Amino acid sequence: METKNVAVFTCFLVPLYVGLPGNFISVFLLARLFYDAVKYKFPIEKTGFVLTMCVVAYITVQDFLTGYTGIYHLMAAFDFILLAFSMSVIRQYRVGTQAVVAYAIGNFALGAVMLSATLSYYSLQDLMNPATRLGYTGMLIGNTGANMATSIDPNFYAMNTIACISTVSLLLPKFQSKMGKTVAVISMIGSTVCCLIGLSRTFIILLAVWGVLWFLSQGDIKKTVAVLAVMSLFVFAFLKFMPTIAQGFLNRFEGADVVGGNGRINLILLYFKPWFETVLSILFGIGLFNCHTHCAPLMYLFGLGIVGTIPLFFWFTYQWNRCAKCCRKVGFQKIVPLFLTLIGYSSIPAAGAINYTLPIMISMIALVSENHMGESNE
Repeated sequence: METKNVAVFTCFLVPLYVGLPGNFISVFLLARLFYDAVKYKFPIEKTGFVLTMCVVAYITVQDFLTGYTGIYHLMAAFDFILLAFSMSVIRQYRVGTQAVVAYAIGNFALGAVMLSATLSYYSLQDLMNPATRLGYTGMLIGNTGANMATSIDPNFYAMNTIACISTVSLLLPKFQSKMGKTVAVISMIGSTVCCLIGLSRTFIILLAVWGVLWFLSQGDIKKTVAVLAVMSLFVFAFLKFMPTIAQGFLNRFEGADVVGGNGRINLILLYFKPWFETVLSILFGIGLFNCHTHCAPLMYLFGLGIVGTIPLFFWFTYQWNRCAKCCRKVGFQKIVPLFLTLIGYSSIPAAGAINYTLPIMISMIALVSENHMGESNE
């Protein structure tokens, strides 16, 4: 398998980590990319290399100091190397479109496996109950008959799916392969259906915001009206043929936990107090795995402290800037995927997990498909 295909395959495989031995797969993928880098003498992006090493070193040292030395905790640091490697390869070979399609397929496969395994033991009506909705019952505890019975929290899957929708819709006009376009659209729609069954309020909000931003970014009135008509038809069909799911959403938004963000505000305040207690904790954090706010950026801030968050912020900024250089012009349309994915990222406790950091990378990778000129090395 060529190096570029390894990077693209990584984008397909990482969403499925929830049902696979993901940490060990990451080690294998990292070893393969490192082997190719040495063999083919890939140019090193110096700034990216330094930032990646700073992030990895900081998280690793903090893991040992706080007693979190399991493979999951250590890979939270080393997965940044795999992400940096993959991003570099995707930019160098200009395979951004392929990477986005691969991710869309992987995300749909994840939703399909979770849904099919869950429906083996529960009815659709059972899943319309907020207490037993898809992603919670999907763990299938005690039911071992299903193959690869996997589960992902509906809000996590919502972030994955909005990254898929916003990037695929952005790239659709640039698809040269009809087969690729068809597969991408099917994966996007399939993921959306699975996400709707999960009754995630976050997803509905993100989907609505995406729709508004998409309309605002369009200059073609005829195209906009046509898409509006199609979306209206889709909404009508959803209400007409999926009334159970529609009612499930209404019940979710009528819940008493809406005002406090389903406990998110309380969790933020809970971990803010120990973080803000001393100068040392403000600077160096309370430990990434000692913090469980349902907001990944605040998990990093409270967990790693200001000192640890700064290189991480510059690492993300660096990746965005490098992807932006592969694009003729970064307009409003091309910022929307990153904006929406970051909102989704801010609603879940996903810090340190590669499968929930990759969607942010995917929203950046979408820029890499703009032109085919060579990327200059630093």
